Amino acid sequence: MKRLLAALAGLVVLVGVGLAVFFGLFADRGGGAQIPGEALAASLTGQDVGGSFPCDDINDFLNPPGADRFPPVVAVVDAADVGPPIHIKGRGVAFGAVARAEEGRPYADDKEALRDSEDGVLLYIAIVREASQSNPELVVSEDEARAYLRAHPPGPCEAGGLVAMPGLTEDELVRGIQIGETTNNFIQDWINTARRSGSEVNLDQTIADLIAQARPTVKITEVAFGPAGELECTEGGVKVACPSDLPTPEATAAP
Repeated sequence: MKRLLAALAGLVVLVGVGLAVFFGLFADRGGGAQIPGEALAASLTGQDVGGSFPCDDINDFLNPPGADRFPPVVAVVDAADVGPPIHIKGRGVAFGAVARAEEGRPYADDKEALRDSEDGVLLYIAIVREASQSNPELVVSEDEARAYLRAHPPGPCEAGGLVAMPGLTEDELVRGIQIGETTNNFIQDWINTARRSGSEVNLDQTIADLIAQARPTVKITEVAFGPAGELECTEGGVKVACPSDLPTPEATAAP
């Protein structure tokens, strides 16, 4: 179960687009009730998570210690059959590293932190592919995510619901909703199906298998600072040209 929560955290926090999901509310497809993304994950272990989120918590994500070690985007994960490339943001990786350290489980280095973030995205990609074949209703479309965003526009931190944050575009919010809600749908459906059939629920192995299936089928471009502060990109450890649309540190600096 801890592996599930770690993977969900990787999706909704470390991707960087996902704070809107992590601190957001999602429509329950069964009856229209609103379920906080974090509460949905925590409910699987019987924890009670509720209430709104202080602006200090939002600021901790926007400006985590160590964020300046990373470019604004530290990796681009491209799986054409799942949608546009997904950008993993540096501040999200830094935030995750701080959170792990505070829990007494620090990453060995920044590379391990980035790999954990990539695994979260790979899990989502694998889930979309699996659900598209077995149960397409579990996959949240872009139109559904945009409709939800129109019905629940971002607001102040303490107000609950989606949170307005500097530096997040509407497209990033929409993608965050797709990632979080599709993952939640799939995990819940998988657990419910296993319980109905009396099967053992082995979340750790299931998630590990999904990630392993996805990794060799996608293109991951990792981004780092070069010796002079320029952006350098690699794929599988081999230096490549960086994508033309990568933001620069100055362009995305937090206000």
